[in-house]
Formats: sequence, structure tokens, C-alpha cells
Amino acid sequence: MIRFTKPDGNSFYVSAEAISATSHKFPGETRIYVGSTIDDCFVVTESPEEVVRKIMEYKRYRMVHQVAASELDSDEERSAFSGLLWLAGLEDTPDE
Repeated sequence: MIRFTKPDGNSFYVSAEAISATSHKFPGETRIYVGSTIDDCFVVTESPEEVVRKIMEYKRYRMVHQVAASELDSDEERSAFSGLLWLAGLEDTPDE
């Protein structure tokens, strides 16, 4: 899950796999769409580029985590898991 910010400053979480599109109409107002209809959307303060970056990083960390999980004590696995926690808003910065 990825943490996003509503215009009122509150955070909420969305599954990266559920996001189907993003659009930007007004400054500071990006819409992320979930599912297959345009009716299911959330307004967030992140730019469309930031939304896409978060999705791509989530998928990358997840893939690395899955591959490295076979070596449960590897540096790659710890780094990937740290990245997933960071995208979910559960850590301040990812470990590099």
C-alpha cells in the first residue's frame, strides 16, 4: 500500500495494484483512479509525476523484496523491505 495525502492534510492508503490512472486539472489537485470506472477516484496533493514515481518505486521494491526473500538475511531484502515501509509512510527515509 502507498500513502497519499488528501487536500485537508490527512493521509490515506491505496493499493498500488488498484490504481488505474491519474489526472491533473488544477494546481495542487491530482486525481488517482481506482478500479475500472472514472467514478472511483481520490483527490491527492501529490503531483501526477509523484503518484507515478511512488507506484513505480513500490513495484520495484516489491519485486526486489520477493526475489531477495529467498535469502531472508540479505542486504537487498532488508533494503527492499525498508523501501516498502517508506512508501507506506511507516519510515522517514528508505535505507540505501
